[in-house]
Amino acid sequence: MTYPVTVHVVIYSSLESCGGGRERWLSYFLRGIHDKVELLNVYFLERGGKNNHTIDSRLSHISNVSWYPIRARNYLEWIFRTTVFLVQNVSDNDLVLSVGSGPEGVVGMLVKRRAPGVKLTVWLRTILKNELLGRKNGIFAFFASIVEKRILKIADCIIANGWDTRDHYQLIVEKEIEVIPNAVDNLDELSKLPLPAFRKPLRVAFLGRFVKERGSDIFTQIASLLKQDSDFVFEVYGPSYGSEKQINLSNVIFYGSYLPEDVIRILSNIDIAIFTLPSKGIHGGGVSHGLLEAMAAKRLIIAWRNALVVSNELLDDESAILCEEGNVQEVSSALLEVKSNPSKFFGKCLRASQKASKFGVSSHVNAFLKVLKKLYE
Repeated sequence: MTYPVTVHVVIYSSLESCGGGRERWLSYFLRGIHDKVELLNVYFLERGGKNNHTIDSRLSHISNVSWYPIRARNYLEWIFRTTVFLVQNVSDNDLVLSVGSGPEGVVGMLVKRRAPGVKLTVWLRTILKNELLGRKNGIFAFFASIVEKRILKIADCIIANGWDTRDHYQLIVEKEIEVIPNAVDNLDELSKLPLPAFRKPLRVAFLGRFVKERGSDIFTQIASLLKQDSDFVFEVYGPSYGSEKQINLSNVIFYGSYLPEDVIRILSNIDIAIFTLPSKGIHGGGVSHGLLEAMAAKRLIIAWRNALVVSNELLDDESAILCEEGNVQEVSSALLEVKSNPSKFFGKCLRASQKASKFGVSSHVNAFLKVLKKLYE
C-alpha cells in the first residue's frame, strides 16, 4: 500500500556517509520507505566544501526523494532558514518528521504553529538533556529541556528508537510513545559470515564514537590491563576526539571513521566487540547500529549487565558475556577465558546472531507504516 502523503524529513546534519547512527538510519529508512509514500523531502545542513561521500549523492537514483541543503553558520540560523522554507512548502496533512528533539524538533514545532494542518512526528534518537550535559553547560541543557517539553507536547506522534529512550520520556509526556528500534540494513550478508576464528592475537574492537560517554575510558582501561599480553590487540573503529585519542598504549590501534560498506570487512576481521555504554551518561540512544551489526555477524559480545541492555531486550547470558557495570577486572578475566577456551563461546555468538535477525529493515519499515496508519486512517 502506498500512502498519498508527502513526508518532510528535518535533520541537522551534513549527511556524511560516515557521520554516525542518524546518517546510517536515514539511508536505509529512505531506501525502505520511498515507495510507500508519495514524496520525500529531506532538509539538512549544508556545510562549505564538496564531499562526495554523502547520503544524498548515494541515493540520487530515487526519483521521489528531493534534497534541500540549508546553509547556516549555527543552530539558530539553520532553525530560522529551515522553518521559513518549510512553512512555504508544506500543505495540510503533510507529515513533518523531525529526526530528534533538538534543532530539528524546534523547526517542527515552529512549522506546526504556523501550519497547524501538518502532522508533526518527533523521532527521538537520544535523551537530549543527558547528551547536552556532556557537551554544553548545565544552563543550556536546562533551557533546552524546557523547549523539548513544548515540542513533545505539540507533536502529533512521538517515536523512540529504543525502549530505554521511551522509558525516560514516558515520565515527561503523557501521550503514547511508539518504539521503532534501529535496523541492520545488510542483515543477510552479515549473518552469512563464519564464526570468529579466535586466532591469536585476538582482535577486540570498539565500534562507534570513541568518547567517554560511550565507554572509551573503560575500553582503554581494559587494554591497559592486558598491555603485556601479546595475544590481544585492541582496535577502535569510529571517530575519536581530543584526549580520547591521546592514548599511549602500543596495543590500541585507531582506524577512525568508516563507511557503511566497510562494515562487513571490519566485522569479518575482528573476534570480540566490547560495548560498555554506561547507564549514566549519554544514554537513551536506543539500539546501537554497531551492536546490532556485531551480533548479526556472530562476533562475541561483551557488555555491561545494565538497564540499557535489559530494557532494550538485546542481550542475555546465552548471547553475550555480561559483566557488572564498571568492573574492568571482570571484563579482563572474561577475555583471558576466551583466549584459553574459545570454542566455549561459539554458542553465544550464534545466539546473538539469531537475536539480531528480528532487526531487519523490513520490520523497521513496517513499524513506521503502522504509525502512518494511526495518523492517517
